[in-house]
Amino acid sequence: MTVALKLCRAGWRFGRAWPLVLLLLVAACEGQGLPSLSGLTRPLGSENPPKPAKEAPPATAPKIQPPAKVETASLPPSQPQPPQPQQPFTPPQSLPPQSMQDVQPDGLPAQAIRTPDMIYVPPGESVPNVLASLPPSAMPSLPATTGGQRLRAALLVPLSGPSASLGKSLLNAAQLALFEMSGAGFSLLPVDTKGTPEGAAAAARQALDHGAQVILGPLFSAEVRAVAPLALGSGVNVIAFSSDRSVSQPGVYLLGFLPRPQVERVVAHARAQGIERFAILAPNTDYGRAMADAFKASVATHGGQLLDSQFYDPSAKDHSDVVKRLAHFESRKAALNQLRRQLEAKGEKQALAKLEKQDTLGDVDFQAVFLPDEGNRLRSLAALLPYYDIDTPKIKLLGTMQWDDPGLASEPALSGAWYAGAPPDARADFENRYRQTYGAKPPRLASLGYDAAALVAVLAQSGQISTNLLLNPMGFAGIDGIFRFLPDGTSERGLSVLEVARGAPRVLAPSPQNF
Repeated sequence: MTVALKLCRAGWRFGRAWPLVLLLLVAACEGQGLPSLSGLTRPLGSENPPKPAKEAPPATAPKIQPPAKVETASLPPSQPQPPQPQQPFTPPQSLPPQSMQDVQPDGLPAQAIRTPDMIYVPPGESVPNVLASLPPSAMPSLPATTGGQRLRAALLVPLSGPSASLGKSLLNAAQLALFEMSGAGFSLLPVDTKGTPEGAAAAARQALDHGAQVILGPLFSAEVRAVAPLALGSGVNVIAFSSDRSVSQPGVYLLGFLPRPQVERVVAHARAQGIERFAILAPNTDYGRAMADAFKASVATHGGQLLDSQFYDPSAKDHSDVVKRLAHFESRKAALNQLRRQLEAKGEKQALAKLEKQDTLGDVDFQAVFLPDEGNRLRSLAALLPYYDIDTPKIKLLGTMQWDDPGLASEPALSGAWYAGAPPDARADFENRYRQTYGAKPPRLASLGYDAAALVAVLAQSGQISTNLLLNPMGFAGIDGIFRFLPDGTSERGLSVLEVARGAPRVLAPSPQNF
């Protein structure tokens, strides 16, 4: 009976994991001499680091498989652990009724479930800040490392403060990954950063004091700056959720959605469709300028021309002036008025009648406009373009992963626009599983928590989380498509090109299956 129960559990866990397993090509690491961290440094001031040479993989290394075939990957077999009699392992969908009344001696809610791999708190319960709230002597009992197979990973996210809801979603997603991966082989230690650099530094010290061998997070760039020297001084790698490439460095790897891969994908697609001349309309923020810089570099790389760049105050209520400048509205209007006067002087009434409904003369010079914004402000800006005679059916609008919003299709000017994004099927499947488990739709960044935890779960099966394994040049497959870390701490992603359409975005170019 016991053997049958174990087999059922193992089958359920493995079946749940197949769509989103991070494929670690362990065979590529055995005897292949992957480059070490010390030999892969570069000057941090370099704005456009050269990409690593794409060498042909060894003949014996397996290729990245599509998600449906991940179950055939040659990963080390998991070591099933017998459930604790008093607290048996139960999947999230069949948790007992939630209770907010009783708290166990270690500070965890009464319904918290302990497994040999992690501590899990059911949906709806308050998440304890295990490391920050308890003295070392009161830490929950965690299995010791045996045979190099038991590892500890710290998850540094804001569980209090203004960003607590986002931090909780990252933790939820990480916990979901561990249950679906099964046999994770490591303990997950959540620590509250409070969303501040000081809180992140304190969280990192506590995590390192309790034996963390890899740090997942933190979320914000200022937090990453505070954590990096502490982690690197202890020889611990950081997999941060920030998208600010200025905080990346060897040993601090960014899993966040960096600007360059997004604009590279959409610019390459636009150039393949014959678009040569581009313009930028971006918010005057750090994010907007970073996106604009990446877009400018990408256009140059692909042989296009950037003809105009306009920046606007995101807090302004009216952006008419900046759109008029982009459209050269006043000069085109003046040209139309001059032509009308000439026709009137000649008495050409028929030609004048043709100009009756026009506000300007001629077209804009560019063929596409890059709009790195989101939500209501994006819809408002897009609506202003045709109002000031930028013909949006003719001038293609380009965007980023911020456009992953079905509501954008309600704006006619955005219909048919292109943007780079994660493969929609895998994302939709993740959102359904998250909603079934936690009763709410996950925010866009929640998938980073899932992919980070699943990545460490795969690496832990080899008994280590080394730099060489993190820098696997063949990469990993996650919720948001394939990705790989580069030696300088940045990352590359394989993204799809999507088109804004009613109901759901349409895939114009699928994401690649390998690098």
